[in-house]
Amino acid sequence: MKPGFLLPLLFGVLVLLLPLVALKAASPASLTESSSLPVSSSLPDVPESGASGYGADSPFFQSQPESPAQTSSASSEQTAYTPSQIPESSFSYDGAASFRILNQTTGQVETVDAFTYTIGSVCAEMPPTFEPEAWKAQGVASHTYALRQQLEQARNPDPNLQGADFAADPQNWKGYVTKELFLERYGEEKGSLYWGWMETAVKEVADKVLLYQSQPIVAAYHSMSAGRTEDASNVWEGSAPYLVPVESEGDKLAPKYETTQIISPQELSDAFPEIPCTGEPSGWFSGFERSDSGYLLTAYLCGAQLTGKELRTRLDLRSTHMEISFVNGSFLFVCQGYGHGVGLSQYGADYMARQGSTWQEILSHYYQDAVIANIAQ
Repeated sequence: MKPGFLLPLLFGVLVLLLPLVALKAASPASLTESSSLPVSSSLPDVPESGASGYGADSPFFQSQPESPAQTSSASSEQTAYTPSQIPESSFSYDGAASFRILNQTTGQVETVDAFTYTIGSVCAEMPPTFEPEAWKAQGVASHTYALRQQLEQARNPDPNLQGADFAADPQNWKGYVTKELFLERYGEEKGSLYWGWMETAVKEVADKVLLYQSQPIVAAYHSMSAGRTEDASNVWEGSAPYLVPVESEGDKLAPKYETTQIISPQELSDAFPEIPCTGEPSGWFSGFERSDSGYLLTAYLCGAQLTGKELRTRLDLRSTHMEISFVNGSFLFVCQGYGHGVGLSQYGADYMARQGSTWQEILSHYYQDAVIANIAQ
């Protein structure tokens, strides 16, 4: 081959390859190919879910306890589902074109259309590095959460909500975020690209909700479990057959899955001033009781019984799935997971999506016995 012929040939190959490179750069999957669930240092960690409703005290479980939770038969292998195996129904309701949301920063009640709320919730709860199927699953959960809140407030209005369906804090990315605030964080160019990807995904599930016995479920969700989700009855007053423990092994690959916190005896005493502690600190804790998923239910501090939730709240820990030891004169708290551990695990959803699961399969895994319903227009 003549040397002069090589240059045009190489140029032609380059021209053919450039569109493929550009297409790869524009794909959301290009941000999320690693199986180790990377989150860029420029992106925020997934906040603890349910900031506007499903934290330590769920109003639904306190006011409307449901039937006793069933024992989970989930094995360590995630159950495989196909869309045709998942029951679907048609559910008609009034007033869901929009939601009235109490802005916790401004104190004003704002009317937000259902789709705007749902995409804003997904963008606040999940980073742009997650898989589209995980975004869709979160979108259905968020929409169901808002619908359940709206129906609950219609039945039993909370005067603290000032006529709103629920409260949120978009300025601090709690519950949902506006597009304007999203672009402020990520920048106009990248933010518009990220928002567009997530909006496209959410549009595919905008008419879907989760039901149990023809009612919207309490669609609890959290950042990551400790490898197995928790039973709702161990977190709130009441239970639900669709919020039972399931395996979520992908959570163990998430960033900050395990965290440690060192707390001195004085700091512990300051956190619990009502409990007088004397004697050797290494003997202050005793009587640990754990759930089947390993979350701390109760423990004794200097003879006084505490719940795992109290310890987590007072000491600002990431999870009640904790081990407590006394090392070198201080207490060492080792926590696994982030959040209450009930319902959908967001990092678990992303892991399932990376393994090829659809949004339907993700929701059916985390919300046992719930059905995916079409909203009747």
